[in-house]
Amino acid sequence: MNERLSATDPGPGEHGDQRVALFVDTQNLYYAARDAAGRNLDYELLLKIATRGRRLHAATAYVVEREGESTAYGFVTRLSALGYRVRRRAVRIHRGDGEGRLVLEGDWDMGIAADIVRAVGLQGRSFGETAARHAMSEGAVRVALHRALRRLSELRATMIE
Repeated sequence: MNERLSATDPGPGEHGDQRVALFVDTQNLYYAARDAAGRNLDYELLLKIATRGRRLHAATAYVVEREGESTAYGFVTRLSALGYRVRRRAVRIHRGDGEGRLVLEGDWDMGIAADIVRAVGLQGRSFGETAARHAMSEGAVRVALHRALRRLSELRATMIE
């Protein structure tokens, strides 16, 4: 039995009773898809691949918008129509690059990490449960939690000083 599964078929250990939560950093995925393949990301296909026959618990898309621009309206509407809960944030000046140019970022890393902290730290779920719910590996959940806690510690230190 050497059949090859498609990307949307359930994998080993996956079954229809499992629930999946998907957290999508649209800005980072946009640039990754553009730089790696010169293409746009298909968010409908992403949902199919992430769920692979399992029940979708939640799909959250984190979107960055420039203040006063309405170009993201169609994108946000499309994501909503596909079933994503869209969280929006205005782009901000994050830092300057080495050549004196300003770097604009949405900085959703903490928002996504906070959702993982809620699942593991506040709701008392294990790393394994959180990984299964969010379609991540246990290692990715541990790394995200570690980074979130480290960043919170850095923020606390700058607010106290």
